[in-house]
Amino acid sequence: MIWWLWIVLGMLLLGIELLAVDTAFYLVFLGFSSLFVGAVAWLTGLGPGLDWLLFGVVAGISLMSFRARVYARFLPADTSDDAARLIGAAGICREAIEPGAKGAVELRGTTWSGENAGATPLAVGQRCVVADVAGIVLRVRATGAPHAAVGSRSEPDPEPSRD
Repeated sequence: MIWWLWIVLGMLLLGIELLAVDTAFYLVFLGFSSLFVGAVAWLTGLGPGLDWLLFGVVAGISLMSFRARVYARFLPADTSDDAARLIGAAGICREAIEPGAKGAVELRGTTWSGENAGATPLAVGQRCVVADVAGIVLRVRATGAPHAAVGSRSEPDPEPSRD
């Protein structure tokens, strides 16, 4: 194959991998192998049978030697442990939530979508505990009486004196 066709094929393979589909980095290594063969063919005038042989050898070695390590670096981190760490954490209900219904729950300074997994309704300001995590929804249960809002007082103001 003509050297510039190897270059075009390499760019096409890289473009498909990076822009169109996730093929677990296989096309990245095939694309780089194709670019390598194109460069060698351009510099040395490689014959038609040798270019395919070189492509197979370079692609095979690079796939077996490097693909798993490179692909592992680009995989997102496993977040299953992060969700498990939220279970048992205490939060504050920011909306009244009936059993089985969804509403806003504040946990660690962030407002989350929460679902009442308990049998009793949750009142605004009531403390709750995370029982489970379903995606980005916290399944919570009541733990106690309503929590006083920041800046509020639990006792009414005393009567002013009339001296």
